[in-house]
Amino acid sequence: MRPGLQGAPSRFEMIEWRLTPASLAECSPYAKWIARRHPREVSVEQYIEPYVQPIVTPENSTYALEALFRLKGSDELPVRLFRQWKDSGYVRTIDLAMVTALRSALSATRKRMRVAMNVSALTLETAPDEYLAELGALSDVTRRVIVEITDMASTDNLTTLVGFAHRCSTRGIYVALDDGGLCRDTLLAVRPNFVKIGAGIVDEAFSANDPDALRDAVKGAHSLGAAVIAKNVDSAQKLDFVRTAGVDLIQGHCISHPMPLTSWLDPAVRKT
Repeated sequence: MRPGLQGAPSRFEMIEWRLTPASLAECSPYAKWIARRHPREVSVEQYIEPYVQPIVTPENSTYALEALFRLKGSDELPVRLFRQWKDSGYVRTIDLAMVTALRSALSATRKRMRVAMNVSALTLETAPDEYLAELGALSDVTRRVIVEITDMASTDNLTTLVGFAHRCSTRGIYVALDDGGLCRDTLLAVRPNFVKIGAGIVDEAFSANDPDALRDAVKGAHSLGAAVIAKNVDSAQKLDFVRTAGVDLIQGHCISHPMPLTSWLDPAVRKT
C-alpha cells in the first residue's frame, strides 16, 4: 500500500484540505528524504520530476513532448492527490511549481523542443497572470509551448479562459483543449490550436469498428481550425485505426510510456 494514497485517512484529509509541501513527503521516498533533512528549506519544485511522453505524427515523427507530473521517487501519477488538490485549491500551487520544475529540467539540456503541459482551468481563474508569466519563462528554453487547459467543467468563467487563450496566442503559445465535456460553443469561443480526443471517443469508435465516427470528430475540430491529437492510444490496432480516421497527432503507450526527460533524450533508452 502506498502511504498517503490509499487506506486510512491521512493528514491530506484535514477539514480544509490544506496541503503543504511537507505533506508531499508521504508520497515518495525521495520526498521523505528531503523533508527529513531540510524541513525548513523545502519547496514544491524539489518534489517534482517531470516525465515526458511523445506526441507524434501519423508517420511516427515526434512533434512535441508532453510533460507529465510525477513526484521524485515514484513513476506513478498520484490521481487521488490531484482530486484533493483541486478540491482544496492547492492545484494552483502545483500547476505553477510544475512549470518551474519543467523549466529547470529543460534548462539542463541543449535541446529546444516543443513541450506540452496541462493546467487546470481553476488555476487560470485564480492566477492567470502569474501562470502566463511562468509560461513566458518556459518559452525561453523551448521551441514552442503548448498549454492544455483541463477541468473545463469545473469552471463557469469562460470569459477568463477566452482571455487567457487570446493572451497565449499573442505570445506564440499554443492552446489545447480536452474533448471531455466540451461543446461547440466553447470551442468557438476559445479557438484552441489543438483538440485532444481521449479514450472514450476513440475506444467507442474502435470497438464498433466505425472509423467514420472518429472522422466526424476530427472534421468537427478541423472546421474550427484546430488540429486533433488522439491520446491514450494503447495498441497497434488502435494506432492504425486513428491513422485511418485522419487524426493529426497521436499519443499513448503504443508509442511510448512516460519516462524521465533524461531517459527520453538517451537514444539507447528510447529504442528499448
